[in-house]
Amino acid sequence: MELLLSILQAVLYVVLVFFLIYLVKIIREVSNSVKGIEEEIHNSSQRLQPVLENLENLVTTLNNISASISNQVDIVKNATSVIKETFEDYERIKNKIRSAVEDPIDELISNKNAIIKGVKVFWQTLTNRS
Repeated sequence: MELLLSILQAVLYVVLVFFLIYLVKIIREVSNSVKGIEEEIHNSSQRLQPVLENLENLVTTLNNISASISNQVDIVKNATSVIKETFEDYERIKNKIRSAVEDPIDELISNKNAIIKGVKVFWQTLTNRS
């Protein structure tokens, strides 16, 4: 019985040694995989660095263009506002001139027509009497 127990212990130790060797092998493979992943990440980050820098430059350029367009739109808005005010001033002046000139001209035309009618009536009356 003791011999059987010793043989089982020896087999158990051998199995344990093989298990430990297998475990070390798996740990090395995992370690190598982790190192490979680390290298891939490093290489990817090295390749991604210029792309990110270009993207940053592109975003900066787009921000500058956007600010420039915004400034140009503000300038156009201001110019449009000035033109609108100028047209409004023109209309106001035109209406003032029209009201200042039309009334006296209408009165003058009315007076002229009245005078012409008066003269016609006078001549008709004068010619009818003779």
